[in-house]
Amino acid sequence: KALKIGEEVNDPITLVLANNAIGLCLSDNCEFEKALPFIKKALEINEAANSLWGMATSKNYIAIWIYLRQGKVELAHQTSQEALRIADESGDMFSKSYAYTAHGCSYLLKGFLDKAEENLLKAIDFQQKGSQLAYAAFTNFFLGKTYLGQRQYGKTQKHCERAIALLQHCSINPSYINIYLDTNGNGLYDPGVDELYIPTTNDPILPADGSIIVFVFSDIPTGVFEGDSGNSQLVATSEAGTGAPGTV
Repeated sequence: KALKIGEEVNDPITLVLANNAIGLCLSDNCEFEKALPFIKKALEINEAANSLWGMATSKNYIAIWIYLRQGKVELAHQTSQEALRIADESGDMFSKSYAYTAHGCSYLLKGFLDKAEENLLKAIDFQQKGSQLAYAAFTNFFLGKTYLGQRQYGKTQKHCERAIALLQHCSINPSYINIYLDTNGNGLYDPGVDELYIPTTNDPILPADGSIIVFVFSDIPTGVFEGDSGNSQLVATSEAGTGAPGTV
């Protein structure tokens, strides 16, 4: 839907995000040949806009999520090298962190462990400065594998534990959600009064221009800290009722 809307309104940002997201989802499903055209399309849009950080990011995605997963190590190395050059030219810290991770991972799989260590450490430095916790976890894991290849087992354990800690710290998005309708309309959640929403069973019927308050309840995993926040997304779909136009 996002891709379709982006095409209809000709919004390049939506098209880049949607194409990258579809590509990454297909990659996670090991459909690499299907994934690559979507990420390449995002790259083309970034190139047309001369967005250096966007170009670098898309190339990083291609290097890590396509070529490395396919075992095409040399292609991954070349692509990550291009991404790093563009990221350095842009000066963007975010794309630099991605590029150093991709380049470091390619060196690891090529067997150049010292080069892998050098690039992955640079990536972690940028990721810590930019609070990119999830990606820092990913990079720490591969740095741990690098040290494993160097037989530095203490450092391997340290960075793998660091990766776990970062994931526990940043993975706080809700894992289960219940939605309750404000049945009595007082704007407050009243247990036993406000009704649990069950799609297609008790969909609220609203008058024209009407609204309803809903309460979203979610489970937050352990291992988070005071002040952390997670993301919940509530999407509402309307359906036309029956009756005179303008009244329902």
